[in-house]
Amino acid sequence: MKQIQGLEILAKAKLSMDQIQTKMNIGCDGIEIQLLNELKGPNGWLTLEEVFDLDSFSTVPVSAVHAPIISGMGDLTIEQLADEDAIVFYETCRLAEFFGEKQNMMITVVIHSETYLEYIEGIGSTLSNIESMVQTALDRYPHIRIGIENVSPLRGVGKGGDLHLANNFKFDNVKLANRLRFDLATDRVGTVLDTCHALLAEKYIKVLYDAVGDRPQEDLSIDAFFNANKDTCFLIHLCGYQGSGYGKGRHGTPFLPNVPYDVSMVKYILNLYSKFGYTCLVTLEVEETDFAVCDGYANTLQTVRKVLHDGGLKL
Repeated sequence: MKQIQGLEILAKAKLSMDQIQTKMNIGCDGIEIQLLNELKGPNGWLTLEEVFDLDSFSTVPVSAVHAPIISGMGDLTIEQLADEDAIVFYETCRLAEFFGEKQNMMITVVIHSETYLEYIEGIGSTLSNIESMVQTALDRYPHIRIGIENVSPLRGVGKGGDLHLANNFKFDNVKLANRLRFDLATDRVGTVLDTCHALLAEKYIKVLYDAVGDRPQEDLSIDAFFNANKDTCFLIHLCGYQGSGYGKGRHGTPFLPNVPYDVSMVKYILNLYSKFGYTCLVTLEVEETDFAVCDGYANTLQTVRKVLHDGGLKL
C-alpha cells in the first residue's frame, strides 16, 4: 500500500511471519514489532539469536520495535530497565538496528515511562542510569532512535488486584525526552503519542479534579496532547477505548467505519495531526479477537481511508 495522502500507516505484529503477513496482506506501509515474552528465559534474559531466526525476517519492512510486554509484569519501562535489566533494552535496540541496517533507515524503539521527571531526578542514580543506557544504545546502534510513550493513568483495573496510579499520563514523556535530548546533545530521543492513553487521561483525571475542586483543571484534551508532543513526536499509536478503557475489548479498541462516533473521532485526530504539522508514522495499534483475520486492524484502516477519502482534512 502506498502512502495515504501523506500518512504512512504501520500495522502492529509480534515477530512472527504469520501475524506480519496477515497485516501486510490487508495493507500497510510498514510494521511495528511488539516484543512479548520471547526474550525472558527461565534463568534470565535471552539473546535474539536464541529465540529468533533473524535472517528469515530480513525483508520485512519494520519501522518500529516496541519494548517487551511481559506476562505478569506488563510493559517494561525505561526507568525499570535502567536500574535492573538493561540487557533486554539493548537486545530490543539491537533488533531495531537489524531492521535499520537492512533498510538503511532510522527505526523507532518504543518504550514506556511511568514516573515523572522530577521524581526520577530524586531517585538516587536513576536518571544518570537512564542517560547512560540510552547513550550506550545510541552509540552502538546508529539506525535507532528512542521514543518514550505516554501511558494511561490506572493500573490493576478489573484484575482483582490492587489499584495503582501511574505517572506519565500527561506530558511527562515530553519532559523526559527533552531532558535526554539536552543532556545527551541528541535529536534521536523523542516521544510516542498514544491516543487511547491520552483519551483515558482526560477521562480519569477530570474526575479527580472535579472531586478535589480546589484548583483549575489542566487541559488534558487530545488537542493539548498533540500540541505538547508536536516538536518531539516520532510515532503515533492510533486507537480508541470503550467503557472503562481497561480490560479485554476496552483498551486499544478499533475504530469502525460504520460507527459515526468512531469516524468523527478519527477525523478529529487526523485534523490535529495536520493542524500541528505532524509528519510522523502512525501505527494502528488496535486489539484483535483473531490474529489470523485481524479485523480490528482492517476496520480501523478502512475508517482512516474513509475519512481521508471523504475530505475535510488538510493533509
